[in-house]
Amino acid sequence: MDDAPEQRRAADLAAGAALLVTSLLAFSPAIDGGFLNWDDEINVTANPHLRPLTLENLSWYWRQFQTPYGGLYVPATYNLLALEAKVAACPISAERPHGLDPRIFHLTNVLLHGLCAALVYTLLHRARAAPWASCAGALVFAVHPLHVEPVAWITGVKDLLSSLLVLFALLLATGDWRLDRVSLAWRIVRLIGATSLYALALTAKPAAIAGALLLPIIDRLQSGRWRYQSGIAAIVWATVGGVFVIASKWAQPDHAIGFVPDWWQRPLVAADAAAFYVVKLILPVGLCADYGRSPEYVCQSNWLYLAWLLPVLVLAIGIWARRGTSHWLAAALVFFIACSPTLGIVPFGFQRFSTVADRYAYLALLGPAYFLSQVLPRRASWPSALFASALIVLLAAVSWQQSHVWRSDATLWGHTARNNARSYLALNNLGYVRQLEGDSPSAQRLYEAALAIEPQYADALNNLGNLQYARQMISEAIALYRQALEADPVHAQAHYNLANALRSLGQLGEAALHYERAAQIRPAYWKALLSLASVRLELGQTVAAKESFERALQIVPEFAAAHFALAGVLVQLDDLPGAAEHLRAALRLDPSMTAAGELLRDVERGLRH
Repeated sequence: MDDAPEQRRAADLAAGAALLVTSLLAFSPAIDGGFLNWDDEINVTANPHLRPLTLENLSWYWRQFQTPYGGLYVPATYNLLALEAKVAACPISAERPHGLDPRIFHLTNVLLHGLCAALVYTLLHRARAAPWASCAGALVFAVHPLHVEPVAWITGVKDLLSSLLVLFALLLATGDWRLDRVSLAWRIVRLIGATSLYALALTAKPAAIAGALLLPIIDRLQSGRWRYQSGIAAIVWATVGGVFVIASKWAQPDHAIGFVPDWWQRPLVAADAAAFYVVKLILPVGLCADYGRSPEYVCQSNWLYLAWLLPVLVLAIGIWARRGTSHWLAAALVFFIACSPTLGIVPFGFQRFSTVADRYAYLALLGPAYFLSQVLPRRASWPSALFASALIVLLAAVSWQQSHVWRSDATLWGHTARNNARSYLALNNLGYVRQLEGDSPSAQRLYEAALAIEPQYADALNNLGNLQYARQMISEAIALYRQALEADPVHAQAHYNLANALRSLGQLGEAALHYERAAQIRPAYWKALLSLASVRLELGQTVAAKESFERALQIVPEFAAAHFALAGVLVQLDDLPGAAEHLRAALRLDPSMTAAGELLRDVERGLRH
């Protein structure tokens, strides 16, 4: 009896368990972390469609292609976050003011990462690497410190989910396609399934488009030759991905990017980013949330014209070494292709701070993992096993330490400011931490330090305005909000804050304009809509107020106070049946709302008469 299949299955299970356990250990400090004031608020804690978990809320993200929530069309990611929010629901308390347990989100990220590492192991093993060497390569993928950001940051789930779907699609789309082993019908089913997963990956994060270029290379590594089947599938994927990315870019243009390099400079900026990732791959130290390598900063630097030498050297070594082996070249191609969507050829929003970020290299580490799995001997020897073990333990230790950095805003932005003194993003966010702690003088110093580096940084101007507003210095706050809007006319929060300040001075007409503008920029900004409705009531615009309340309730249908307020407007408009309906909704959501009960009794008496 042949025990080989059973032995292989046992080895695969052992490798999968090792990858999952190692991922949990390396990133365990992040699991106890909290929500960060860096997109976690807009994506999770203040996301009005994340809760309750309903089909309407889940489908809402898919319908918002032209005005996507958060400015990026990633409905698959939001659907996953909604499922996590359902599991993470907990009583509201001082420790959990949002009624969500962040540990559920962090644990999900770690588990997704472990699954990605398991798929990497399978792809490496298919590429004819020995099981132990495939496991070593996948473990390096699993514990490399470049992965701390997407794993430890709740918002990084989009990188993990899109990469998981791309890896799964590559697994389905590659393999043995010979007719004597695989039927034509099964091949078609697999390719349709793989293409569907790839399309879904695009809706988790558009950077998944790189999967189309990776497909023929991964297939070549497994089969040993270029095959037309994978070439045709890659063309289909590239077409699907290209249409999706172009359409989403057209519908969702990036705002406030700032400096955009000329067309001839962009390849040099991309080469600088590629060189940066090579260096961090080999020497993962000084990792932080903002490296400050914006296109403007890079183009003003002397190394712009030299940085391209490093990635070219890596590829040149691969081409030269191809005489004996293609492993180096294949690994380099996978690495650079996976990074390519965010290297800076196409402008994107985060470029205003930096073209490079650790999360952008997530899928790219498949290349180095492949290289290691191929250069290790098929039979483990003491020297090779010791080398692989030492490398994995060292990388895991660095990741474990780096995971502590991402536990809170204070640790993250303090660490970033120490590693990049030019990071006005870190200074601003650290100032916000100090403001929440009640240390207004320190917060002001940090905001001003951020503005000394970037005078047109709208977030810092807006935050400084909030500081002045809290001090009742309304005129100074208004001036800062207006400066923020001059720097970034589509800064929804600055419009909202300016409207609040104007309203406090009785300037209701202009306040209404800014509330409305905030809601136009961020269609799910229900606070702006409710404030707009309230101001319109004060201005005597009852019908317009009704429309604003209704728009807000489309976003937050579970908000009892909004139902009650709309009912009052409907009473003024003599729509008693509509008022009764909203009053009943308010009482269903909040039975303790006595004012709603009293008004409902009055409305029901009016209906009887």
